[in-house]
Amino acid sequence: MFDLHVHTYCSRHPVWGNDAVSSPREVVEEAARRGLDGVAITDHNTTKGGLLGFKVAESNGVMVIPGVEISSVRGDIVVLGIMEELEFRPKEMDVGEVMELARDAGGIVVLPHPYRRSKPPTFVREFRVDAIEGFNARTSRRLNEKAKKLAEAEGIPVVAGSDAHTLDEIGNGITGITADDGSLEDVLEAISKGNVAIIRENPFRLTERMKYYGVKIRDLILHGREYKCMEEG
Repeated sequence: MFDLHVHTYCSRHPVWGNDAVSSPREVVEEAARRGLDGVAITDHNTTKGGLLGFKVAESNGVMVIPGVEISSVRGDIVVLGIMEELEFRPKEMDVGEVMELARDAGGIVVLPHPYRRSKPPTFVREFRVDAIEGFNARTSRRLNEKAKKLAEAEGIPVVAGSDAHTLDEIGNGITGITADDGSLEDVLEAISKGNVAIIRENPFRLTERMKYYGVKIRDLILHGREYKCMEEG
């Protein structure tokens, strides 16, 4: 069981900055507590959180797939399996450049919440992504259903992710992955080959939303807390 879309406070959203409230270590420990086999840390425009999570994963018995959610000129694109520290400036890369980056790094490309953007994701016919996020816990049921239909029409594997920005949300979207063994390479290959199935769809609850904004208000306004992506995170 894998949650393939989780953020930490290393995230660098083009509008909201470090828009999540948990450290990479906390994410890994929570994933282990919830009995997950693995979690993909996909912070906005930086791979640092995923790499920090990868370092502490083995001691917690959880696989961390280091990733990044890149703010491309045609919307967000997730790359899984990036093992080098990279930073991206929002809306500088087109889809083709992201695809090339992923292939060169041995990663795979997932199209997250494809209809939660200003324009429909017509580029999936121009650039064949490895998987489409058919369930995103922070996206409406109607848009998730459209994403599933898109994946089916194009013959592209469909996966799920929580899009968690707090610990409470981890596991809201879970993908079952059938891989030959437990290596990162085999898990990525299994996703790209379609050896996957969505096994949990829990929408983002009002209580989770209230807690998320409560923490942000408390830390960023009342206490002036700065989220710093550090080694011990």
